[in-house]
Amino acid sequence: MKVSGIVFDLWHTLMTYGANSVERLMNLRVTRIRKLFNNKYTEESIYDTLKAAEHEAETERSATNREVDSWEIAKLIVQRLPGLMPTREMLLAIQKIYDDTLLEVPMLLLPNTKETLEQLKNSNYVLAILSNTSHGYILRKIMDRFGILHMFKVTLFSDEFGRRKPDPSFYQRLFDVLAIPPGELLFVGDNWQTDIVGAQSVGMQTLYYRHPWIEKYSPPTSDQPPQITDIRGILQFLRML
Repeated sequence: MKVSGIVFDLWHTLMTYGANSVERLMNLRVTRIRKLFNNKYTEESIYDTLKAAEHEAETERSATNREVDSWEIAKLIVQRLPGLMPTREMLLAIQKIYDDTLLEVPMLLLPNTKETLEQLKNSNYVLAILSNTSHGYILRKIMDRFGILHMFKVTLFSDEFGRRKPDPSFYQRLFDVLAIPPGELLFVGDNWQTDIVGAQSVGMQTLYYRHPWIEKYSPPTSDQPPQITDIRGILQFLRML
């Protein structure tokens, strides 16, 4: 079957957090939000507020496929902190803390990612990103740091569109921008439901990037489609077509 373009999920497919980054990210956010309010609140209360806001956001995403972006998360945080009269400036400050701290913790490209993308690009495949996130513009900055952003014709993030994978409208936006039929696009992702089932439902070819720690949350329900455990497996898969 012909493949003209390859569409990647981003998180845990091309890049991921470095060692202890999740804990460091939370600590940075807690410290800076506390400082924003002149240490009016305890570290524990800010931590609990952040966790509650993120839980509510994730519940909404799962139930509706609507993206809850970092602006909405800032609102959820303020709603939970007693004694505040929200202002636009306050919300912008919290949003900036929530987003910008991502640039201060270690991120990693998964092994062999850059080299494989270069080979695919040099082989004239059109490359694209379709990813769920609450801060796409930050992820573009991180991709640029790694020297891979320029390889992609399109980077589509759910916070900029409003809907998340596996919502068909998000995929349709991709098809409209790329102007390539779904059947000629190969989707590579690590989440069985949002990446594989979602892409198959709109007529895309799929390649499952298998990670044991992700399967705990989104276990595969069949042995199809083909699977890889290293991104270089894409090259072998394409040679077999």
